[in-house]
Amino acid sequence: MNSLEECKPGMFGNPDNISKLENADSARILVIADTHERMQVLRGILQEHGPKCDALIFAGDGVADILECREEALEEEKMRLLLPPLVVMVMGNCDLPAYKVTSEKDPRKSVIFRIPPMQIINICGNNILIAHGHLHSVTFSPEPIVNSARHNSCSIAVYGHTHIPSAERYHAIFTLNPGSTCIPRGDSQANFALMTISSNSTLEYSFEMPGKGIPAFRKHSRR
Repeated sequence: MNSLEECKPGMFGNPDNISKLENADSARILVIADTHERMQVLRGILQEHGPKCDALIFAGDGVADILECREEALEEEKMRLLLPPLVVMVMGNCDLPAYKVTSEKDPRKSVIFRIPPMQIINICGNNILIAHGHLHSVTFSPEPIVNSARHNSCSIAVYGHTHIPSAERYHAIFTLNPGSTCIPRGDSQANFALMTISSNSTLEYSFEMPGKGIPAFRKHSRR
């Protein structure tokens, strides 16, 4: 059974899953950002992909949505089974640095769940930097987040904020932005991403759209 306890700031799951991911030969990662309270869309994505993934990376702006799913999972076994074994989150510009949530160990009590602005996690021997991107000015240039990844010995950088999906390689650094699940900008569609990482440093990714039956939302252009 998936644990819903905080194992590190911004992470919940069984602590053993952190080391399992680090030493795994291959891992499938669900990458989401910028859900902005569209819970029906998020639930649909989790229903379709959550059980098939080893971890969920959430790149900010909707942390409360992920934590709402966690609250639901405390009450409903069905939702608990939809959440991957490890959930990793960072704070976006629309998020708070901490949230009060229900304790899994004692549902009568609340605990504080801390959300850092940046995370580094190792998956299959690959260091991954996770940030929302607003503090790295990703709207204007990828250079700051690429430099941050390089400075922290990361070969992958995951971010959000722009609401535009992108995947680029800058020499040894691969960057992935899953886009927004519900409020796409520019010419993009509503998106999230799936990423498969292997211990031999191979990486595959795909951009996915929310499935059938999930209401579409009007595009918003950045002003």
